[in-house]
Amino acid sequence: MPRSSPLGVQYPERSLLQCRREQVKSLLLHTRRPFGIPHNICPICRKPVVSGDLHEVILTRGNIQKLPDEIKLMAHTPENCIFVHSGGCHIKAATREGSRLCLFYLFAWEGYDAIFEWLDAMSKYMNVAEEIFMVRSVGKQYTRIRNEYMAYWYNGAKMKQRKGDNYVYSWSRPGDNFSR
Repeated sequence: MPRSSPLGVQYPERSLLQCRREQVKSLLLHTRRPFGIPHNICPICRKPVVSGDLHEVILTRGNIQKLPDEIKLMAHTPENCIFVHSGGCHIKAATREGSRLCLFYLFAWEGYDAIFEWLDAMSKYMNVAEEIFMVRSVGKQYTRIRNEYMAYWYNGAKMKQRKGDNYVYSWSRPGDNFSR
């Protein structure tokens, strides 16, 4: 039955799932902002997302469409959702490479352990073996890349400081030639 306002305007009934999606959107809009940037960053094009689509990364709406509503609600969490631009970025996010970029983004914001805890909770209600395999393999890549970046940054910063330079360049290491 549609709701109505005091002025007699009819509003369509919203499902609990729609309310949950809006709640997650609001939460992500306010929590996933890098310092100094007032908006989320799209993991596909790496540009700020002023208004975009909520994209389910690990368990998509297609994976959960035949499950009860209680389980569908569990899939709409920060451990599974990101903001992307409508159109091209949303389409690319559904590809294999796009999923990898989106998972890197989720690992950076939510953490590997939190994502696995959520997947473990979902495994009680559905088969998530394929998703766990994907998260583990991409998680290994993410850890390797993060460790390489940290070593790259740490070695570059120490080398610059050893030479008596007052500036620490996080993007440089010995042998790199960047003009100032």
